[in-house]
Amino acid sequence: MISIKQSKIFLLFSVLSLISIEIIGQTKNFNTENEYWFQGNLQLMNNEIIDGELNYNFVSQILRVRKPGKIENFIAENVVFFELQYEDGTKKTFYSLPYKDGTSDRDKPIFFSVVHEAKGVAILSRFIFELKDPNWLLENAVGLNNIPIVDPKFENVKEWIYLIDASGKITPYLEGKKSKSFNLSLAHDISNPDAYRIRSHDRKFEKSKSEEEVKQFKVIDKNALYEFTGDYFYDIEDFIDRNNLKSNTIKGLIKIIDHYSKIKDR
Repeated sequence: MISIKQSKIFLLFSVLSLISIEIIGQTKNFNTENEYWFQGNLQLMNNEIIDGELNYNFVSQILRVRKPGKIENFIAENVVFFELQYEDGTKKTFYSLPYKDGTSDRDKPIFFSVVHEAKGVAILSRFIFELKDPNWLLENAVGLNNIPIVDPKFENVKEWIYLIDASGKITPYLEGKKSKSFNLSLAHDISNPDAYRIRSHDRKFEKSKSEEEVKQFKVIDKNALYEFTGDYFYDIEDFIDRNNLKSNTIKGLIKIIDHYSKIKDR
């Protein structure tokens, strides 16, 4: 990863209330992500290295480490980086980087995974979970036996792709929307017409929601690449045209960033 100086943290990580944790725990995306554990390691801000089984849930933005008899929780402000190793031998690295994500007017530590790295520049990714209508959650969260119910049609998961330079400046570039995966509804219980039961059309994921899936990316800001590459933009534009590249795909963006990395150091 390119060398990035960790800036002073001005804002503490926003911790969810117990009620919010309970409600989020009933969402499909939260529960699915909570099931996936991988071998890996992490480095804490005090330089301590921890090896073991790791689980990262992008919905709660909590990193968990499973040890015999206990599970430890970590948030981005405690961690420098962590690495997950998948069954096929590939690895994914996540860094905790200061970023203004729109929930505050100040930077706060956020986990980003590394998609691709070149000299002095890299492509990052993070998955964002949101409720399309938070008011719906407040009004409709309690179901049978006081069990919180979140209709998945109100859940939204997107993958955002970012560009980062050697100074640590992070620029949002692409947004990829994930496919729908789950349906939950209330239905009459045939054995008791006056009662209701929860009818779930839950399909077990073969992979975690944040793993590779077909998704369609769109450019967030058409001026972002120009602002990121500066004086090299017209060279980049010519390179894109000559090679018939699509800057709204990961494959195309990797080639563009590799070219930018080469020409800016000439």
